[in-house]
Amino acid sequence: MDVEAEEEIGPRLREIGISAADVRWVVLTHLHTDHAGGLYHFPHSEILLARAEYGVARGLLGRARGYLPHRWPEWFAPRLVDFGDEAVGQFPGSHRITRDGDVQLVPTPGHSAGHLSVIVKDGEDVFFLEIPAELTVFEVGDGYVLGAYEEEIDGERHVVEYRFTPRGMQEE
Repeated sequence: MDVEAEEEIGPRLREIGISAADVRWVVLTHLHTDHAGGLYHFPHSEILLARAEYGVARGLLGRARGYLPHRWPEWFAPRLVDFGDEAVGQFPGSHRITRDGDVQLVPTPGHSAGHLSVIVKDGEDVFFLEIPAELTVFEVGDGYVLGAYEEEIDGERHVVEYRFTPRGMQEE
């Protein structure tokens, strides 16, 4: 994937009147280069990343897995996120970013080992951001089903399906 310099996140933010220096948090859903390639624009922001993703992407083994840790900025030291907060629907845990919990991170492994997604609550509206490619969204009744993906637990494959409604995530 080739991105011209003027198409990178830093210049794009400037076009709409936002300085990268004003960005408090950068949530990295995963460390594939198309997501981590613009990190150098945010040396003063707090970078949030799932501990599981960082673990598989670092060092020589990370390179062998297709990650490019040698291209991360020298200052890169993300705040590693564990999902020890309350369950959100089918998600076994979450991580609150904001005090009141209107922005939460949830584990969505599949596209990468430590992939995460963001849930944003705005009053009655709930937004699910960065759905992994393996999850397909289907509209069903008063909500949406995020299509199933397989997860390995104790050596066995399990199909996980999420139902997303305006009232939140529900197990199916």
